[in-house]
Amino acid sequence: MLKLIKFKEDWRTFKADETFYFKPGLNVIVGKNGSGKSSLIHALIRNHKILEIDGEGDYEAFDFEKDNVRLKSKLNESSDTFKFRLSAMFHSHGQTNLAILNRLEVASGVLIICDEPDQALHMESCQELVRLLNLAVERGNQIIVTVHNPVVIMGVGDVYDMDSRCWVDGVEYVEGFIGKELSEDWLI
Repeated sequence: MLKLIKFKEDWRTFKADETFYFKPGLNVIVGKNGSGKSSLIHALIRNHKILEIDGEGDYEAFDFEKDNVRLKSKLNESSDTFKFRLSAMFHSHGQTNLAILNRLEVASGVLIICDEPDQALHMESCQELVRLLNLAVERGNQIIVTVHNPVVIMGVGDVYDMDSRCWVDGVEYVEGFIGKELSEDWLI
């Protein structure tokens, strides 16, 4: 289980010694574009040398933008993702994401790291994503996930706001954003 990460040096939006603490179970990360959500995920899965890490164990990671199977042009039958690449030829982006997310139902006792799994999902599919995340937690997994969709944010409880660098209630986060950001000028 991952307890914390600490940056050893300045990197992207992070300062040296900046520390992030993770809860057992579900860790949903939200924030405006450029706040560091995806950078935090990329540091975790691709750039360990800049981090001090307190925690151990196996992890599965998927970046729903960079690793999108619909963007891969070459089929490779020896690849673990062959079946997903093949299904991507016949399904929408959102359906392909759901096929990958359905793997959460069988995961047990691992750290699952996902960057923006809510990409291209309809509201009903976002509700399914919340169900799958909660089911994965019930199976003893720890999850770190970045999201943008208000349906997901409001359905998961507390979320980590990268803009304020603190945990907040998901419903209050969405309500605060809508109250502050929407106006007649915004609608024009």
